[in-house]
Amino acid sequence: MMGCRVTWFELDGSLEGILSFFPLPFVKSKSEPLCCVSFCQVRIEFEWPDPVTVGGTATASANASDNLSGLASQSCGTPDTSTADAKNVACSAADNAGNIGIANANYTVSNGGYNFTGFFQRVDNLPILNEVKAGSSIPVKFSLGGNFGLNIFAAGYPASGMITCNSSTPADVIEETVNAGGNSLTYDAASNRYHYVWKTDKSWKGQCRMLIVKLNDGNTYFAQFRFK
Repeated sequence: MMGCRVTWFELDGSLEGILSFFPLPFVKSKSEPLCCVSFCQVRIEFEWPDPVTVGGTATASANASDNLSGLASQSCGTPDTSTADAKNVACSAADNAGNIGIANANYTVSNGGYNFTGFFQRVDNLPILNEVKAGSSIPVKFSLGGNFGLNIFAAGYPASGMITCNSSTPADVIEETVNAGGNSLTYDAASNRYHYVWKTDKSWKGQCRMLIVKLNDGNTYFAQFRFK
């Protein structure tokens, strides 16, 4: 599926005052959607990646042109891909005669999802029960298939909740811990991994808890722990 192209048609200078507010019909072709909005003196072609996924990179470019006085400036806002929703971004251009074309172009950010491949050592994935000392800071490492910035978690996450300890569940002791004052998230470009430092509480001694990592693409991942 291709992105919509928004176009303003340049008029001959002698007709500018007469036809400046004349409406254009909606035109659509199978190969490329075309949205004809209104007349003005600057021709702008606005395109964006489609589909746009949560956390992905999208760039809006105003490929403007003016065949009479020439183009003076052009710019577009930055598409927001932090959450899934129907959105719009503004694009504008001006020619040397002082004419300005401005419009909002609609786009949709979808829950395409990150490429989450599981937690890396020293945290074991389900159904393994990770054993760790209560109050320690646990390095939780994972990859999403690229660098999507640090705004990857859904609001209120990661979180944890107490679960029933099952003595029959296979267990693995986490020997690697880090010194940290609190929870933190970083991205390591060399390994293409995110490092989330989970600061646990000393009061969790004797408990089993589930770490809940919910991403802003709507997907949720779990790892379980027993605190000594």
